[in-house]
Amino acid sequence: MGDQVKSRFRMFERKGGVFYWQDNDTSQQGSFGTKHKHTALKLLHAKNEAYEQPILNLALARAYATAHGHRCTEFTRRCRSVAIEGISLHSYRHASAQRAKSAGYPQRFAQAALGHSSRAVHEAYARDAIVICPAL
Repeated sequence: MGDQVKSRFRMFERKGGVFYWQDNDTSQQGSFGTKHKHTALKLLHAKNEAYEQPILNLALARAYATAHGHRCTEFTRRCRSVAIEGISLHSYRHASAQRAKSAGYPQRFAQAALGHSSRAVHEAYARDAIVICPAL
């Protein structure tokens, strides 16, 4: 139970306050292009998720991290630029809720992470999740 999954990428700050990432396996480095730690942490998390799920990439993560009023527009524009159709930021919220339920993530934590105001709202988002119970 105490096993922790090692992240592929880590974050550090250089002189000037710009945040960078480093690949733990290859020591390759790159810039997040921001001086805001909160934004850099979001991008780092998305980069680690993208490594586990190839359909995501850093460009889509940047779209998610943009200002609230422009997220949907930016997300849609980036999807079109890489020829991904039939997906919206809202469908990504559904997928996140379903994935959390399928993985056995505690509902109250998933609900808080997605910003759902009530349990009923969260259950509506996660309703189509396929949950496989392991054998005892």
